[in-house]
Amino acid sequence: MFSIMKNRELRTAAALHCEDNIYELKRTRILRVVREYDGSLELAAERLGCSVGTVRRSLRFVAFERLLKDPSLANRFDWRTMTRRKWRRLLIRRPEFITRLPKRADGNVLYEMDVAEILCRRPELAAHFDLNYWNELKLDFCWSELLSHRPEFAPQCDFSVWEEGCAVRDLLCCQPQFFDRIRLDLLKPYHWDILLRHQPHLSRRMEARARTEWPFGYRVYHLLHHPEDEAEFTEWDRVEEADRLDFRREQPGIYVRHFAQKNTGDG
Repeated sequence: MFSIMKNRELRTAAALHCEDNIYELKRTRILRVVREYDGSLELAAERLGCSVGTVRRSLRFVAFERLLKDPSLANRFDWRTMTRRKWRRLLIRRPEFITRLPKRADGNVLYEMDVAEILCRRPELAAHFDLNYWNELKLDFCWSELLSHRPEFAPQCDFSVWEEGCAVRDLLCCQPQFFDRIRLDLLKPYHWDILLRHQPHLSRRMEARARTEWPFGYRVYHLLHHPEDEAEFTEWDRVEEADRLDFRREQPGIYVRHFAQKNTGDG
């Protein structure tokens, strides 16, 4: 009995992460065969190698799209056919079904980015998810997505564990009020270029700071646009290859003086 129950659990868990799980495929096949036999349940069951009762139960279930439109059909829906994508769609459209979301010992059936997308649309469901888990795993992209749309969740975010400049850039492009709370040292020069095109006023805030407080990425970005400050810059060895190519294109004089000898293989 334990083996049977365990196999059922494994099939259900696997089905959740398939776009068309085994239960949905089974139901679709039964419907197709019943149509082929003009609605004869007996002939369909014989063709499928199952009981008439199995065919009849499959026909009783409603499709997922009908459930989305009419939540009163919940008891006529086969919840085993749910996938991760379907759960995301359902909870955004019908948040009252959050209590039906299955739990697993290793966490939720949803990916964390799914949770972020759901909470962007349905912040009232936050109590059903452990957002501290995002801090523990340093899921800065999830936080960036959520805070870009729902900045009210910021008190639960530990900005100190962020590691990706793209996540910082994306958040500040949408919510520049986090400028003084987030790790600007993660931003590379090309991040600054994109960010300041979306939020040009942040450039004035950086320029108002002492230059010794500028993060390295901003110093390189500044030099690309203000070559007159070349003499003040000394950390040429830290400039990454992609940024050296930007100097070659935007400031060829600086490139020749500081990088050309180290890139003799360039055409």
